[in-house]
Amino acid sequence: MNQFYLTALQLALCLGPMSMGIFITMKVFNIPDITTDGSYTLGATITAVLLMQHCSVWIVLPASMLSGAVAGVCTGLIHTKLKIDALLAGILVMTGLYSINLMILGRSNVPLINIPTIFSWLSFFSNDIYNQLSVTAIFILVLVIFVRFYSKLTSALRCAPPEITPL
Repeated sequence: MNQFYLTALQLALCLGPMSMGIFITMKVFNIPDITTDGSYTLGATITAVLLMQHCSVWIVLPASMLSGAVAGVCTGLIHTKLKIDALLAGILVMTGLYSINLMILGRSNVPLINIPTIFSWLSFFSNDIYNQLSVTAIFILVLVIFVRFYSKLTSALRCAPPEITPL
């Protein structure tokens, strides 16, 4: 039963950055953007494909983050250059990413059993519960660092001077 709560906490910590991304777009930028839903799964897709090809974790993590950033840039370009509403641009990119994810994977499901991941590198103990606790502690540390960074970023964005529009 204790492992259930620990796994639930780990899942919440994994999905925490996604909720912060949605918070920043909704509350700070005042733009209803749901690209985060599709870009999060795009990063997971890139991670699964690269892990299946036995790439290093240090290549997989930046590649998955970069893929999510590219999805956000696509939404921004659709919104600014094509003059499409931000919500509709996010919906278009999110919907398109579902098809792109299936094309990247080549099938609907990829088993990652017995594939070494970053969690295999963090297995310091022989007991699984202790390994999960160490991973949870590392997640909490990383999340605290991200929250500090995002709090500084959002306060800087809120204090930014308004744009001057030409006459």
